[in-house]
Formats: sequence, structure tokens, C-alpha cells
Amino acid sequence: MTKFESKNDIFVLFAHANYQLDIGFKKLNPPQKSFQVYNYDDLINNIENAEVLVISGLWQNELIEKAKNLKYIQLTGVGYDGYDLDKLKKNNIKLCNAVGLNRIVVAEHTISLILALSRFLHIARDNQLKKFWAPFISDPLERQSEINGKTVVIFGLGDIGTTIAKFCKSFDMNVIGIKRNTNIQSDYTDKLLHTSKLHEAVKEADFLVISSSLNEETNQIINKDVFNNMKDTSYLVNVARGGCVNEQDLIEALKNNKIKGAALDHLSTEPLDINNPLWDFENVIITPHTAGETPNYETVIPEILIENIEHLKNGNDNLLHRVV
Repeated sequence: MTKFESKNDIFVLFAHANYQLDIGFKKLNPPQKSFQVYNYDDLINNIENAEVLVISGLWQNELIEKAKNLKYIQLTGVGYDGYDLDKLKKNNIKLCNAVGLNRIVVAEHTISLILALSRFLHIARDNQLKKFWAPFISDPLERQSEINGKTVVIFGLGDIGTTIAKFCKSFDMNVIGIKRNTNIQSDYTDKLLHTSKLHEAVKEADFLVISSSLNEETNQIINKDVFNNMKDTSYLVNVARGGCVNEQDLIEALKNNKIKGAALDHLSTEPLDINNPLWDFENVIITPHTAGETPNYETVIPEILIENIEHLKNGNDNLLHRVV
């Protein structure tokens, strides 16, 4: 059991390159001392004194050995694939994420990408920058199309995936959900399949949306075998981790017109290398890991933080959104 000896002497360290988390925390007038760092070097220099760490993006597992007083890590997002859970457990460090915080905006971003691909908005923007007024398209099969009545396959039906499914149903799309536990039904799917049925399901997809977590099972699960089973008129939309997609297989699928295009919010490396071929495809939309962007981080994260600190102060390990 983890317990703080004193609520008031706790040192909270915020580590984020952009979000103003410490300012949001101090607006709540907490008794704890706090400080924010914006780069990895400053994080290393301050981690030894921290009992609570609020972090996203700057984490490296080597910090565990340097964090002599750390008892609790609060993530600003959902994913925790970069954290050594066994080592955290061994060092009695609690890890919590912020599941649910950005489910609406990620789902809205997903719908935006689906609509943009369907209506060629990315191409229209490119043409605008060229001052080119594109003519109407003669071939009906090559025109912009509606998403009403189209089939979307959603791989991963957690909080975010379920919200995406709900929004897709609002557009009268046919929704096929894929998840590990099919005993838990969804109100927003027309068909629910086990993850083992992925290759069969994608044959029906007009849009394949990836919203799963990244783990051993899902690592590079979207590969050439999946692309070969997809229709050449279908699109890939990835709002999960870049590691869920075999990037080289995706590039080959795009080159060989195995799929019609892709929208990618997360990639194998961030920032994406300037020489990566994905930059150059007209039928690819890249957003720089911004699907979860919301003005609510600076208000919601401090509220979660204060509640969990209170739990730990009282010797209660039942933390909000606890991972380990």
C-alpha cells in the first residue's frame, strides 16, 4: 500500500512540453508544492524530489531508477505502452491514465477525417494553395461520395471506439465493431466480431478505423494481409498508436492502389521524418497526434490528481483510472 506521510509536504512535478498543467493545478489552490518542467533535461534534474509526477511525452523508463521518492504517476492521456509496468510495480509506483478525458474529441476528429477523405477536403485545400479551380469529375466512381450507408469497421471498442461507433451511427453508417470480449455488447454496432475475425471483416469496410491500444497482440496488426483483403475503394483511419500499423506495408498498399487512401494521427516516429514517403501521397491526411487535443486538460487533470492524492494520503489505493 502506498501512503503519503503528509498531504501538505507532497511535491508534484508536472512534465509536459506544451500544456500549462501547473497553472491549472495552482488555480485550485492545492496545499501541495508543485513545479513544471518542459524538457527532458529539466525532468531528470527534478525527478528525484518528486512524489507525484504528471507527464506525457517526456517519459523514459530510465527515470524509474532516478525517482527515489516517486509514489504516483498521472498520465494526461490514455496510452501507457511506453511504461515498464513490471518495474513500476516492483518500485511500488502507482500509474493512472486519464481514460475518458478526450474520447469525445478523438471521436470528433475521427469523423472529421472520414468526412475529409470522403469529400476530398484535403485535395481541395491543396488546390486552394495552388489557386487551382478543379473541374467536376466525369467518372462517377472517382467523385466525392457520401458516408451515409457506408460500412465502417472499428478495431477497438473501448471508450473511444464506442464513441466513434455512436457518431458513425448518427451518419447512418453500417458499423462493424471488433473487440476481444464480444460478450459485452455494444448499442452502436450492427455487427460485433472477435479480433480473430479482422481479416474477414475488412473485406466489407469502406473505412477501417483503428482505435485500439498498442500491445503485443495489436503491434503491427494492420499489415499487408489486412490491406490485401480490403477493397481498393476503402480507407484506413488510424487514431490509435502508430505501432498498430506496419508502416512499410501501408506505403506499399498506397503505392499499389490496394486502398484508396489513409488518414493518420499517429505514426511510427514523431515528428515524422521529412524523408518518409507518407508525406508525399495526395490521398493521405496526416495530423500530428492532435486527435486528442482539447482545452480541458488544464482543468480535468488537476481534478483527477487532487482526488487521487487524497486517496493515497488516506492509504486508499483505489485510484481513479488506475493502471498499476
